[in-house]
Amino acid sequence: MNTTQIKKVMKKYKDAWEKQDSNLILECFTKNGIYQERPYEQPNVPDITYQLYV
Repeated sequence: MNTTQIKKVMKKYKDAWEKQDSNLILECFTKNGIYQERPYEQPNVPDITYQLYV
């Protein structure tokens, strides 16, 4: 991803977070992505984890 694409995704994530829109948050992640909330903890696994987390 380039800087412009990253900024676009981050803005979408921010908007989704502020609106508490879990479907919009899910759109920010790829099917094979991971979510790591804290740098020294194990990352969460893809797909269903996002839905359970939000």
